[in-house]
Amino acid sequence: MGRFILGWVIVILSSSLKIDSSFTDVFHTDGESMWKTSDWLHCVEGHCVKMSTANIAHRIHQRGTLQISFRNDCDSEYDCCQDGFVLQCTPYTTGQVLSRGHFGYGSFRWIADAISDQSENLDEDDSVEVLACFTLENHHHTEISFVIGICISSFEPTVARTELNIGPHIESERHQLGFDPSEQSAVYRIDFTPSGIKYFVNGALLREIKNQDGVHIPVSEKVKIGISMFQAITASPEPIETLDTLPRSRIEIVMTIFRVRYIQGIKQTANLDPHDELFVIGNSSSYSFVFLMGVLGIILMILAFILFANHKYFFQRVQGDYFLFENPDCVQADSK
Repeated sequence: MGRFILGWVIVILSSSLKIDSSFTDVFHTDGESMWKTSDWLHCVEGHCVKMSTANIAHRIHQRGTLQISFRNDCDSEYDCCQDGFVLQCTPYTTGQVLSRGHFGYGSFRWIADAISDQSENLDEDDSVEVLACFTLENHHHTEISFVIGICISSFEPTVARTELNIGPHIESERHQLGFDPSEQSAVYRIDFTPSGIKYFVNGALLREIKNQDGVHIPVSEKVKIGISMFQAITASPEPIETLDTLPRSRIEIVMTIFRVRYIQGIKQTANLDPHDELFVIGNSSSYSFVFLMGVLGIILMILAFILFANHKYFFQRVQGDYFLFENPDCVQADSK
């Protein structure tokens, strides 16, 4: 299974490896300075997909989101076919986002609705397994790619797949989740340090890889943050040589990202609470939640001060009577 990560990543060759600092992106701006997208046809083992910026929607409103869609709407031989020993074509389009900057050791978090199948009247012959992945990647050295990832499948959304690809060394493990990511938001987290890698979902540790486990994690490796959707090679239909012009079932599988966060540093990562971001999942951001709770706390303190200062409490009964409580006596007052 691990081959798909190497197969569907965008190869970014950069002459500069400037290390960026901690950040939080809640997608309230267009994100062009932070994230990079591209249009191109990518083929692995005869299976192709069209990377398209049209499949990436950046929605800016009270709660910003980044949305990536996987579709079967590719219909141009110019855009959807690769001419080689045989013509390789694809009906699939998708999107991938990579950070423009590189990041060092630290904790990386994505809050997202990982996968939502919005296909209509899908025929069994048109069915395809789609993977929604949160990755850390480095392809600066073309001969040795380095990819860490957590992926959710449209076929098995309750199973998370943890990936590690270091050059020819490929590891993939499956982990049963206690919830369905296709039905609710979750926090996906990767802690990347010189001593090892930890994978979390909703604060639960799925997997830990240590350097002494026989895996050599690159020292001082700098990574880009990735978000992507693509077809799983092992479960994909056979490669096609021509585009079928007959009507197709409409495939649309969507992932929605609400927030991406990076916390720089090794010591900071070691002291983090695995559950410290779970409360941000909902209709409000963590900042709005904290602000609201602070305001409510101040109001309650003011009310408590006023009530205790006056030592009088008025309560209205359902029938319309009022009670005046004074220390130490209680006298009923007629409301009429």
